[in-house]
Amino acid sequence: MNVEIPRLLKSFNLPDTVETRLSCYNWGIGNIKKAYEKYGDDWQDALPQETKGYLMKYNKLIGSKYHKMSLCL
Repeated sequence: MNVEIPRLLKSFNLPDTVETRLSCYNWGIGNIKKAYEKYGDDWQDALPQETKGYLMKYNKLIGSKYHKMSLCL
């Protein structure tokens, strides 16, 4: 993933996770910072529906890939 987003997450003292990276890409790091300051660990509750949908699609895609791989083992 882009090296700029992890650098910005570090400079804003935000956790560097797949969810925060994707949310920053989709909604903007400034909005994520505000949500994290206001809601703490429940920051994802503040995400707009579009970004929540973006994360759900990503998680489904990754989950289906892992499921297919585990069937091959």
